[in-house]
Formats: sequence, structure tokens, C-alpha cells
Amino acid sequence: MLSKAPVLEFSSTDDFYFMIDGTYLPNDICLVVYRNFHLKSTQLYRITDNENYEEVAEDLQNLLNLGITIKYITSDGDKSVLKAIQRICPDIAFQRCLVHI
Repeated sequence: MLSKAPVLEFSSTDDFYFMIDGTYLPNDICLVVYRNFHLKSTQLYRITDNENYEEVAEDLQNLLNLGITIKYITSDGDKSVLKAIQRICPDIAFQRCLVHI
């Protein structure tokens, strides 16, 4: 285990269209992925036990602190994720993922 989290670095000033989704795996593992829709690449991921407000809010704030301009977020509608988006990114456009409806 790391004694200190690594410092995230980012070098692009592009606007980001994120898809956020958690995938549940065996042994109570949840992989939360923040994927850039246009680049089709994962920008951040977190291994945790569930999609929870505190961690998603922290992830979104960290992305903003890196200077990333989030223009749009698509998510499955998980209540914790929605709450974090509304708290950290209240003015960012949001759409519920049509696959998850």
C-alpha cells in the first residue's frame, strides 16, 4: 500500500465530456471509471467498494483542480454520483446514460 497518493498530472486544456460508471466485481470491489467520451480513453479510475458520494466528489474536485474543463457528464443515475455531480459541478450539463435506463 502507498503511504501517500501519487500526484496527478494533466497537460491538456481541452474541454472534457465525461462518462462516469461503476462496475461491480467479485469480492466487494467496485471500479469507478471516468472516461473521456471523445478521446475514448480513461482519464481517472478508482478501486473502491461502492460508488459513494465522498469519493466521487473528491475525484471530480481533483479533476477540476488539475485544470480540466468539464463540459458534460453522462452517468447511469446512481444517486451518490448524481449528488456529487450536483455539489461539485452544479453548472455542468448532465445526461443520464440511455443504456442504463
